[in-house]
Formats: sequence, C-alpha cells, structure tokens
Amino acid sequence: MSKGPIRVLLVEDNPGDARLIRELLSESGPGRFEVDHVEGLEDALARLGEAGADLVLLDLSLPDSQGLETLDRMMKGAPRVPVVVLTGHDDQEVAVDSVRRGAQDYLVKGRIEGDLLARAARYAIERKQAEETLRLTQFSLDHASVGIFWITPGGEFIYANEAASRSLGYTREELVGMHVADVDPGFPPESRAARWERLKQQGAIAFESRHRARDGRLFPVEVFSNFLEFGGRELEFAFAQDITARKEAEDRLRQTLADLERFNRLAVGRELRMVDLKREVNDMAERAGVAAPYDLAYAGASREGDGDG
Repeated sequence: MSKGPIRVLLVEDNPGDARLIRELLSESGPGRFEVDHVEGLEDALARLGEAGADLVLLDLSLPDSQGLETLDRMMKGAPRVPVVVLTGHDDQEVAVDSVRRGAQDYLVKGRIEGDLLARAARYAIERKQAEETLRLTQFSLDHASVGIFWITPGGEFIYANEAASRSLGYTREELVGMHVADVDPGFPPESRAARWERLKQQGAIAFESRHRARDGRLFPVEVFSNFLEFGGRELEFAFAQDITARKEAEDRLRQTLADLERFNRLAVGRELRMVDLKREVNDMAERAGVAAPYDLAYAGASREGDGDG
C-alpha cells in the first residue's frame, strides 16, 4: 500500500451522507485519506479513467444507476480498484450478493463509525492487492512455457497447466485425477511411496525421464520436483520440460565427435590439420552447452616441433 494518503473516490448523490463520510474518514487522522466526490456512476467511471483511485466508496442508489447493477457496472469499468458498498438498507442478501460480485465490503450508512470505515477502507485495499497477486500467480502457472503439476503424496495430479496439457495431449480436466504412472512409465504406482519419502527427505529432486503422451508417443523430459507443505497438506510441485530438441542436438554432436575421432585415427602424421578440426569441434560443443572434448594445450608445442624438423 502507498505510504501517502489513501485516495478515495466517494460516489454518493446525497450531500448530507457525503459530508458525513468525509467527516468519518477525517477522524482517523489528518492526511490519512484524500477524498474526491462525485454524485453519479458515469462521472465516477470518467474520474477513475482520468485520475484513478485507491478505493471506491459506492452508494448503490444513484441518479444514473440503481441496485446491484451499479456495482456490476463499476466492477466492469474499473475492475482493479477495490470497492466498498455503502447503503442505507441493512439487507443481508444484497450484502452477500455484493461481495459475490466483487465488492470488498458492505457497510450500512447509519451504523458506520470513523474507526470502522477507516479500517474497512484499509482492509479492502489489502484484500484487493492480495487477490490481484493471487490471480497473477495463477495466470503465471496456467500459462508457463513448461509443464507444471501439483501432485498428492499418493501420486495423483490435482493440478496441471496448459503446457502440460499440450505436451501430453490430455485436457487439463482429464489430467486431474490421473496418476504419475499414467504419463511416466518409469515410475510405476508401486514405486511411489519410496520416491515420495526420498522427496520429503531431500526437499527437491532433479532428474531426467520420459513422458508418454495420449497417443503413446514417448518423449524425454527434465523434471524438477519440490516438496511443499501448504494449508496442512503435503504436496509435490513439479516442473517438466520437454528436452527432445536438446537430446537430438546431443545425439548429433556425439555422432560428429565419433566421425571426427575415426578420421583422426586415419590422419596419422597430419596433426596440424587436426588441431584446426578439433578446435572447430570444441567450438561446436561450447555452442551446444557441453564440455569441450579436446584439450588443445599441446597444439603450440606440436607446431614448434614440426618447425624444428
């Protein structure tokens, strides 16, 4: 939350009620709240578009909008701004509906005290920020480029993201409830208990395996598993990256190295030319992210020896 004054947009068509709300907010201390006041919904939406606000205090009965439709239009027009509903009617059903539709709180005007209003304003902003963080986190998980899974101690998926769905060919709904063994033949159900205990002891495990897609295709993956406790539950949080391209590159590199080694055995007495070839192979290995296979420290000595001869 900003360290400056909380910017409040008060949407209230009754001048007496608007004056009372200002007075109640001022009771919390000077400079705590900066109140801007409009009397209609359209003016409120325009003001939010121009200057924004940290919080909206919204009367549901306005000249240009009535009832819960007022809240709906506000939430649609300014979805990221927290809203506290102010009303003259103590209607529990409307209160519940307001919160369900996105309001952070529901206050009855005749029962509001200064401390209560100030506290409700602060909590509304904090809850909205927490909701935004949660939505961003969920969006990040859902749309990450690697497969992400939440897995129970028994090995069942309780969450799988879009990347997991695409790589395996199942819908996300189909993956929920499936077992690790259904997509990873290297971990049959009878091995789950031992693997789970190992994960709990180590906290995190990285390994390579193979996943089996819906169509039976097997592809290599690199998996990072983490043991987490949340809300009294123990879970495995796993990332799975398809490494087919990397494996194919490694295979090509190994084949190239093997071909060059065979050529090297045939090129006896031509060390100077082989140094250049080996240097090229080392460059290829570096670009592929693997260790250089040849030590060329002797190359200079070889050249000097040839020159002396």
